[in-house]
Amino acid sequence: MTEVDILIKGAKVLAIDKAENYFEDGFVAIKNGKIIDLGPTEKNTYIAKETIDGYNKLCMPGLINTHTHAGMTLYRGAADDLPLMAWLNDHIWPLEARFGTESSVKAGTELALVEMLRSGTTTFCDMYFFAEVVGDVAKDFGMRAVIGEGLIDFATPSMKTPDEGLKQMSMLAEKWRNEPLLPVAFSPHAPYSCNQDIIEKAKNRADDVNALFHIHLSETKGELDQFLNEHKKSPVKYLDDLGVLDKNTIAAHCVHLSDEDMAIILERDMAVSHNPQSNMKISSGIAPIDKLVKMGVRVGIATDGASSNNKLNMFEEMNFASKLQKVSTCDATALDAKTSVRMGTSIGADILKIGDTCGSLEKGKDADMILIDLDKPQLTPFYNPYSHIIYSMNGSEVDTVIIRGKVIMEKGIFKTIDEKEVIHKVRKIEKEIRSFQASRK
Repeated sequence: MTEVDILIKGAKVLAIDKAENYFEDGFVAIKNGKIIDLGPTEKNTYIAKETIDGYNKLCMPGLINTHTHAGMTLYRGAADDLPLMAWLNDHIWPLEARFGTESSVKAGTELALVEMLRSGTTTFCDMYFFAEVVGDVAKDFGMRAVIGEGLIDFATPSMKTPDEGLKQMSMLAEKWRNEPLLPVAFSPHAPYSCNQDIIEKAKNRADDVNALFHIHLSETKGELDQFLNEHKKSPVKYLDDLGVLDKNTIAAHCVHLSDEDMAIILERDMAVSHNPQSNMKISSGIAPIDKLVKMGVRVGIATDGASSNNKLNMFEEMNFASKLQKVSTCDATALDAKTSVRMGTSIGADILKIGDTCGSLEKGKDADMILIDLDKPQLTPFYNPYSHIIYSMNGSEVDTVIIRGKVIMEKGIFKTIDEKEVIHKVRKIEKEIRSFQASRK
């Protein structure tokens, strides 16, 4: 018998690999942070320092949130029922100007990571302020993250100029070059909030270090109308003419797309991050995701920030993604459960340039996985894992979280994270935000 660090025994194992392996009674063997073997229980030849009983549990890859703003948990519920620009200009940006400090972003990020981990997310792609702080929190919590400093034409809470932000991200790309859990992204906010020079510089810097280029794109009808009026072209065509769309580009939202826009997205092999609940809540519209997927575009799923969602729950996001496409196309077969699960796992990993490392359970990949407790009324009976993941699970069933072979949470209890202290710190900031909001009325 070969000894390993962790052995998961007797679980239903859903690999989400190309072969679509699913073992009703399976095992996963982990050593030095890697999956060294998996398969049906009868083929298990391993003993372990730590054995996890997988009976009546589903073992699957951790979920991958391809676009969020972790620190914005501080503003959850602070401004609702508003269109995007009113929400940003009248509420969020004033709040960030007042409370966008290094300590508050750290507290908000810690809260976001607790929420994401509890609901099965093991990787997130972040665009916010104080990127180094966000990365340090992710590292401390043992979570995989693609980190980007949000760049805007005007000064942000963390950077006086966008050029300063670019310099910061180049520094972090070098600092974290050997950090296995912390790749970086160069992240201009949007084509309506960043001038051409900053967008081009960000893409050039990203290319210099083979990093992602991450941007909001075509989120609202107002954005589309603005570009058609000012530039006589769509936001997608505008960025394409700048030469910044390619396989290393990930664009969040992409709600309002013409046939020409979709053809450009496909031709450039750029990726789309679909944020269904945020788009619904801000009334941005319904992105043509089923059409993009059928065309062959790489589409991942994301929560956006907690101030516009208002949760960071990828199980809910996958559920809404699938159902929105069915109702918007009047086609019950649109964005089926299996496709939606892949979008939340293996395709998300590919989009973030970490598909060789995680996103599926395969020999040689990092051991990023979650165990779902199936002993729940909403998961009984259990016929089809893909169906239950998309249409029945809500995230509360996540029992165990493992990232790069480290058990972060087991039986619903964090190993090293002080969840109560994280919540306590944010509640203290909440009192200050309440006072600030009252003073503005």
